[in-house]
Amino acid sequence: MVNKLIVSSKDDLLKLTGTLLGPSEWITIDEKMILDFASLTGDKQWVHTDPEKARKWLPDGKIIAHGYLTLSLLSNLLYGLVEINGMQSFVNYGMNKLRFIHPVSVDSRVRLKEELKDASLLENKSLQILLSCTVEIEGKDKPAFVAELIALIQ
Repeated sequence: MVNKLIVSSKDDLLKLTGTLLGPSEWITIDEKMILDFASLTGDKQWVHTDPEKARKWLPDGKIIAHGYLTLSLLSNLLYGLVEINGMQSFVNYGMNKLRFIHPVSVDSRVRLKEELKDASLLENKSLQILLSCTVEIEGKDKPAFVAELIALIQ
């Protein structure tokens, strides 16, 4: 069970700069997710869609999730760690230093660890935050990816 951080205001969030959050709950990346993502994006490379070739040619012998599929889970994982009361919107504004480090094989479990690296109040009263994110793979020494997420909170 994850201890979800509940924040009552933007000022409270500003005070959490430097705080480590997580880990989140584990999410299992199953074959349906991988195939649906491949179909949606049109990226139907055999490493994502052909279990027979994967058994023969890939190190784990399983199809792998597209890196952008694991990246797309960030919001879900983040909302499992932090609840910001009174928030009108949370907009993903960009990414810095995104690196896909280790492939995620079908039926792997991933989770998020992050640090609130910076938070600043903008002139329009939005809060801009910078989160250092690491998505781990259960049983692997290397993470699926690391990135800095920039978000605006209204």
